[in-house]
Amino acid sequence: MEFLFELIFEIILEGIFGLTVENPKAKTWVKTMIVSLLLGVLLALFGFLAYIGLKGSDWFLFGVGAILFLAFGALGVWLIPRRHKDNWKQDEES
Repeated sequence: MEFLFELIFEIILEGIFGLTVENPKAKTWVKTMIVSLLLGVLLALFGFLAYIGLKGSDWFLFGVGAILFLAFGALGVWLIPRRHKDNWKQDEES
């Protein structure tokens, strides 16, 4: 089961990011939209986990879902406009 999740996420993430974000020929708005959609899916998942935890009085699940929702939301609000402005260029410092 773990192998299946790893395979799916590797195909999705490596495929999408390899074809778009790391591709210099792809348009900036396409890269931004794909990252925004993936972040939206993650936020929906974490929000749903928080909702399930709240409805079922499972405070741990609610806390984990809410913290992840807020963390990824803040990361997206900070990261997406910054990277869009920089045309999704990779930092060459390392």
